[in-house]
Amino acid sequence: MFHESGQYHPDKEGIAGTSVEDLNERIIDAYFERNFHKPKDAFGLTLDKLYKNIGFVNDKGEVTLAGMLFFGNHPEWKLPQFIVKAVAFVGNELGGTKYRDSRDLEGTLPEVFDMAMNFCENNLHHVQAGQSFNSIGKLEVSRIALEELIQNALVHRLYIIDAPVRLLIFDNRVEIISPGCLPNNMTVEQIELGNSYPRNPLIANFCAKTMVYRGLGSGILRATNEGARIEFINDEVNDKFTAIIYRDERKVSTEEDKVQISTDKVQKTGFKVQISIDKVRNLKNKVQVFVQSTQAITERKRQILETTMILISAKPSMTLQDLAKQMGVSLRSAKEYVDTLQKANLIVREGSKKVGSWHIAEDIN
Repeated sequence: MFHESGQYHPDKEGIAGTSVEDLNERIIDAYFERNFHKPKDAFGLTLDKLYKNIGFVNDKGEVTLAGMLFFGNHPEWKLPQFIVKAVAFVGNELGGTKYRDSRDLEGTLPEVFDMAMNFCENNLHHVQAGQSFNSIGKLEVSRIALEELIQNALVHRLYIIDAPVRLLIFDNRVEIISPGCLPNNMTVEQIELGNSYPRNPLIANFCAKTMVYRGLGSGILRATNEGARIEFINDEVNDKFTAIIYRDERKVSTEEDKVQISTDKVQKTGFKVQISIDKVRNLKNKVQVFVQSTQAITERKRQILETTMILISAKPSMTLQDLAKQMGVSLRSAKEYVDTLQKANLIVREGSKKVGSWHIAEDIN
């Protein structure tokens, strides 16, 4: 009752048994540099006082819920209930026994958000949508709608319920399910008009300063204005809120589907192969694991490395010159991508430069 009336905010509450030792100084330093353009010791305050003023810790020196979720070392250790459960099902039924991908997304909220978007990237289709054949392609559903709805689930969920956010991908839809129905007697019609209620103001504040979140109640408007078919279900009986983005089932792959790699340049050299959807997902997952272990890989380069892995897996005998042609890049760039994958132990070269071949590392007996 206090929470719904706005007199109590769980994101400002301290987590028992925690202290500043549970905070990640690297993340905090980056936060200060990004938002204040100066280090934290330039404020002339003790760390305890500074961290309390910002909301990292409470009066007792305990890390707040918001502080742990954004700046904690392994927040899932202290708050295992606030991860994201992500599953990509085969078919359209929640009770289905087959799935394409299943993961528990753990880490700080910005990390979980990035992992959730990567999960969608890996399990939804990319379409040409007027782009050149050599492009990575455009996500089949609105990326902006996904970003807004996933962030809304993380920011506005009810944190007094010990349950994870669920990200479920079916053949005909994507469901994002948040614990807690709409607060303060709000309705779906009201949020579709841009009305909002700050259920977790400290989390919303940190989110606006660390992610692509903008707040102000405009997220739902941006999502619906993207032309996506979206449905909102405010379930007061089961105390949960569901956002559904509908897919075009005609574009959904079955387990027998194949990905064909073929471009104008490829056809001139007779290079035309097929590689299974499952293999593509496996290769992308390998690159994603590598990217998560380093801070030096941009989103664009991650996509390029995935494409490189797919091409090499499809035709192990291709030379660097072949690879450069297929990707429409310089020989120097192709070598850079291959070198990165080799150093990450994702691919290996067997034989000479002219007659040798590439192989995915774990496929070698």
